[in-house]
Parts: sequence; C-alpha cells; structure tokens
Amino acid sequence: MVIGDSEIHGVELSYWLKIRAITQKIHFIFGQKQDTNYRKPRQKYHPLSNLPVSPGTKIFLSNINITQNKGLGSFNLVAYWKRKYKNKMEKEPWYLLTNLESLD
Repeated sequence: MVIGDSEIHGVELSYWLKIRAITQKIHFIFGQKQDTNYRKPRQKYHPLSNLPVSPGTKIFLSNINITQNKGLGSFNLVAYWKRKYKNKMEKEPWYLLTNLESLD
C-alpha cells in the first residue's frame, strides 16, 4: 500500500502505480487538493470542492478522470468529511485518489 498526502501531487505517480498493479499487487491512496478537477464519464470537469459531501459523510466514485491532463486513464475517488467530534470539526473534506475497489 502506497499512501501520500496532497502535497505529493500523486496523479502521475498514481498512473505509474496503476500500470504496475496490472502485474503486481499494488494499492495506493493519494490525497488531492480541493481545486483538482475531476470528470465522470461523458461529463464536464468540475473541481473536487463541488462534490456534495458534508460533515459525517463519504462518497465513492469509480472510473473518474482526475485533472484535465490527457492519457492518465480513470481512477476511483473517495470524498470523506469526518463528523464533528467533541465540538471539533475538520475545516474541509479529504479527497482521496485510489485504485481500491470499494470503501471496505
């Protein structure tokens, strides 16, 4: 399992790992910045911040394109916003690019 935060800019690395995962058991999760663009199949690009996620919820999207760079293929994406706990709440959700098949 390869894990990285949004400072890594892991889209290109994700693509490289995705290609290697065809013949090797490699999984990855990389944080993405909220202004990163994504696109569902046959739709327009939107910033990740447009996803309808609120505190205490999570969204799993499969086969999405991330960034408008050509040739990187599709990935899965998780948008997760931790719930409020002891009067503390995260300021924004986490956006995670992955090749995992589900949230389980």
